[in-house]
Amino acid sequence: VCTEPFVNGFLAEGWDVHYMGVVGAGLDWPDDHPVKMFTVEQSSPDSGVLTDWLTDIKPDIVFAVRDPGTMAGWTTGPDSLSSIWASIKDGYASQPLFKVIFYLAIEGMPISRTFKLAFELPFHTGGKTVLWTPTAMKLVRRQFPEIADRCDFVHFGLDHFPENDYSLEDRLMLKEMAGMSDRMVVMTIGTNKRTKGLAEVIYTAHAYKEMYGSEDVIFYIHTEPEDPTIGGHDLIHLRHWYDVEDIVVFKPGRNVYINKNTFAGVDMNGSTELLSKLRHMKDVGFTPAEPEEALSNLRNYRLTDLFAMSDMYLDLSAVEGWGLPVGEAQRWGLPVMGISDMAARDEIYGTSRIIIEPEDREVWDTWNSGARLAKARPSRVASMIKSVYEDRSSLELARMAGKTNSDLYKWGPSVDKMIGIIKECHSHGQGL
Repeated sequence: VCTEPFVNGFLAEGWDVHYMGVVGAGLDWPDDHPVKMFTVEQSSPDSGVLTDWLTDIKPDIVFAVRDPGTMAGWTTGPDSLSSIWASIKDGYASQPLFKVIFYLAIEGMPISRTFKLAFELPFHTGGKTVLWTPTAMKLVRRQFPEIADRCDFVHFGLDHFPENDYSLEDRLMLKEMAGMSDRMVVMTIGTNKRTKGLAEVIYTAHAYKEMYGSEDVIFYIHTEPEDPTIGGHDLIHLRHWYDVEDIVVFKPGRNVYINKNTFAGVDMNGSTELLSKLRHMKDVGFTPAEPEEALSNLRNYRLTDLFAMSDMYLDLSAVEGWGLPVGEAQRWGLPVMGISDMAARDEIYGTSRIIIEPEDREVWDTWNSGARLAKARPSRVASMIKSVYEDRSSLELARMAGKTNSDLYKWGPSVDKMIGIIKECHSHGQGL
C-alpha cells in the first residue's frame, strides 16, 4: 500500500521506474506482469539478485522501503547496497552511479545501534534517510543527534482506503450471516508476529470470558492463524488451549490476510455480488444454524465487509512504525481502542482512539530493534471492552474522532514531498 502511491507519482513525473517487489516463496507471479517480483530468499543481501538487478538497470536513484532491520542487512555483506556502491565508487571516483533513499520506520526508543548503519548509508551516496513520522525524527535526534539533520520525514496517507458506504441493514445482515448476531464484534488485523499482539487478543478473550461470560462479545482476528512469523504463535492451538473457541473467530482458509496475487496486496473493497447472494439467502429463509455454515459465509467476506460486520477495532499491537490498519479502520468509520505506545501511534492517532494506558511499564518487553513493547493486562482490556459494550456512546465519540483524524493524512502531499526530496538529492552531483 505504501509504495504504490509513490510509484504512481514517480511515473507521473515521467521517470523511468523499475520496481523490485517481494512475494512469499512458492507463490506464482505472472512472467509478463509489469512489476517484476522476487521471493524473500532472492531479495536477501547475499543472494546476488540485487547486484545483478542494479547492474542491469543502472539506476540514478535507489528508493528502498523496508523495515530498519532489513535495511541494516543491506549495509553489510558482498551483495549489500554499501558494497555495490563502494565498488561503483572505485570505478567512478567523481560520481556514484546511484544514490540511495531509504524510507523506513522507527518503532520506538531505544533504537538499536546496528540500525545506525542503515540510517547512514544513504548519506554516503548523496541520498537521504526518510522516516515515517515526526516522532521518529525526534527519536533519532535524541539518540543520534549527529545524523538527525540529514534525515527527513514523510507521512503515509490513508485516503487509499474506502469510506463506509454500507447501509445499516447490510451491516446487520453481514453480522447475522457470519453467525455473530446479538454480539458486539471486536476486530483485529495483523501479520501473525509477536509485536502485533494477536496472542494478547486471545488472552483478553479468555479474561473476558472468565469475568463476564461468553454471550455478548465475539473477537474476530484477521490473520494467518497457523502461519506464525517473527515470534508469532499457532493461534489455533492457543485459542483451544485458552478455551475461547466459542468467542474467537478466524476467517477459514489459507492466505486470507493478504491477497498475494494482486499488486495492491489486500483485497479491500467489498463485493456487491456477496451482498446480493446474502440477501437472497435471507429472502429464502436461510440463516446459519451451525458455526460451520457461518464460517462458510465468512470465507467470502472482503476487508470492508469484515469492517462492516464489526463494532470496534482493537489494537493491542505492542509497537508500531505507523499502524496502518488502525488508520484504515478510522477512515472507514470503525471506532478504535488501542494501547498508548509513547511513540508513533500516540502521535498519529492520539485521543482519536479509546486509549488503553499500559500498566507496569517496568515489565514491558523489548523487541529485537531495541524498541519497548507496550503491554496492558488482559483483564484491564477486557474490563474496558465491557464498559464500551454497556455504554455505546463512547464508541460513537471514538468513531467521529477517528474520522476527523484520518482526514489529516493524504497521499497527495506525501508523494509531492517525497518527489521533492528525490529531486533535491538527484541535483547534487557527489556523495557526501
